[in-house]
Amino acid sequence: MKVFAISLGCPKNTIDTEVALGFLSSTNPGLKLTNNPQEADLLIVNTCGFIEEAVSESIDTILAVAKEKTNRQVLVVMGCMVQRYGDDLKKELPEVDIFLGTGSPQSLVTLIKDQTIQQYQQLQSPNPRMLTTPPWRAYVKISEGCSNRCTYCLIPMLRGNEISRPIAEIVSEVNSLAIKGVKEITMVAQDLTA
Repeated sequence: MKVFAISLGCPKNTIDTEVALGFLSSTNPGLKLTNNPQEADLLIVNTCGFIEEAVSESIDTILAVAKEKTNRQVLVVMGCMVQRYGDDLKKELPEVDIFLGTGSPQSLVTLIKDQTIQQYQQLQSPNPRMLTTPPWRAYVKISEGCSNRCTYCLIPMLRGNEISRPIAEIVSEVNSLAIKGVKEITMVAQDLTA
């Protein structure tokens, strides 16, 4: 998992961000930080809500990050501004996936897991499906998106980072197609070698 994190405001927010990242890395051993939001699976903005200028900076930063967000990235907004204006932010910023106030950065692990599972389940259900191929042939999608960032390719921006379907789900779909008389199945993904 790659994480892009911005911490605004005081040094306490920097520490809260570091603690949240520490909890995340303890459950995701391969976690890496990136300075490029387009490379990230997870986008974190730790906000300040102490004075009006800090609130404005936080909102501007959230909107800038949200503008670059793909549908497979998770955007987390945390910190003082969420603690202070949480209900209003939830109404005004639908681009944000997770809001987290102050005092419990460790709960980010559970919130992200729940959000990732929700996105993952959206990928798992290609059915019901009406086949338009000849009755003896069908395609089976085994993953969605691509986590590579080739300079010439738009796939990560359009389809998001790679999310694979569970093998059992793929086998079930193939068996279902075989029962319907399909003899030729082509596996489909943006990056079949991943």
